[in-house]
Amino acid sequence: MAMYIEGGALAFNELVYAPRDPGTVQYLKDSAAQISQNLTDTGRMFMDTAREKWQHFFGDNALRAARAAVRSVQTMWDADVIRVLSSIAQMQHAPVVMQRYIMADPTIRTMFLAQQLDGYSDTYQNVHGKDIGHSHYDYRRLNNGLVEETEEDWVSWTFFDELVEGDYELQFDQQLELKDSISNIVREIRKRRDDPTSKYNASL
Repeated sequence: MAMYIEGGALAFNELVYAPRDPGTVQYLKDSAAQISQNLTDTGRMFMDTAREKWQHFFGDNALRAARAAVRSVQTMWDADVIRVLSSIAQMQHAPVVMQRYIMADPTIRTMFLAQQLDGYSDTYQNVHGKDIGHSHYDYRRLNNGLVEETEEDWVSWTFFDELVEGDYELQFDQQLELKDSISNIVREIRKRRDDPTSKYNASL
């Protein structure tokens, strides 16, 4: 299986080199504005067209899409198994088997239900509507038997759900790997940068 990424030298530079200094970018914008003031109407129309083309091919959306493609390539051979997700690329391309449990976390689910996160839109199916926390089947599967610290003490919940056909009880090590992954995802969400649940690298 092959994947082709197109973007030209400028997109390549954006992906592999450090971001450009904002002061430099602003200087270039100011210089372009001064030049355009001295042009004829035809010259200004040409410059506006060139600016639109630049934005289309090398603007924020194009570069974001290019980064999404690179992250997809980085994770394309990962197996569909539960494991700790530590990089933004791994989070955005989380194995399908993990997605339902990631989306069961109350912090993540609240934002998803408020349409503030993509929530693995192509591969995650929200079959539990607006259920959240203890009312959510997947949350109960994720947290069944785990000990959690509260403000005053420790608590452990045991849920006696009848498993949905095809489901199985998560092993303790799988629960821990899921919880670690969820903590990493919530940490990324709080940075308010890239959406860690979007394989298209949407921004928050």
